[in-house]
Amino acid sequence: METTYIGFGGRKGGISKTTIATVLANRLVYKHKKKVIFVDGDPQRSVIKRRDVDLNEFESSDLPDNLYEIIYIDPNNMLDIVLGFEGEYDYVILDFPGATDIPGVKRSYLACDHLFIPMDVSPLEFDSNIEFIEEIQKEQAPKRESAGYDPMIIRGIFSRIFINQKEYKLYSSKEGRAQLPIEFLKNPVPYMSDVLKRNINTVVDYETLLPKNKKLGILEEFDKLYVKN
Repeated sequence: METTYIGFGGRKGGISKTTIATVLANRLVYKHKKKVIFVDGDPQRSVIKRRDVDLNEFESSDLPDNLYEIIYIDPNNMLDIVLGFEGEYDYVILDFPGATDIPGVKRSYLACDHLFIPMDVSPLEFDSNIEFIEEIQKEQAPKRESAGYDPMIIRGIFSRIFINQKEYKLYSSKEGRAQLPIEFLKNPVPYMSDVLKRNINTVVDYETLLPKNKKLGILEEFDKLYVKN
């Protein structure tokens, strides 16, 4: 079994990073029947707590038979532990802390085959995350390649976006995207829509919770990236 390591990180919390990581894990497991382990690297252990809530809120008969495993790993030990998952899972989802100054966090990024950086477009926060991406490209990506791994693929996700926001229109235009140091997903995550905020959990494919007239475009993009059959 080939294992793909997918990380979600950045310099800022509160940007829907954990929500998007959970949406992807749910998608891979409950729609596409992939074997996934979710690594919660946040000291707050928010995804582990969410799973506990789900187990209490859902009737046992409504829970899927293939609940994926969620574990907490201290960033100081994360890299060495998660590399041991190679061959055991189709996907390892890594949810990194929002703060990059926690010991071990930057080293843990070396595990990522793919790294997503969700970010909003307020100038200070956007510029800070662009600096972070450039640091990863300069410092961590070469270390990974020197260890014999494939190059790390880094993508951005426009998150908590108002579609008519001036900065979003600028950065998401063809000309704006050409100036960015990495590729961004085509579809943004709108500013914490009520549907997303209210229904996020660890036991259901998110698409099944959307009203018929609603779509979350990144689900289709994730499918194209990671579902090969």
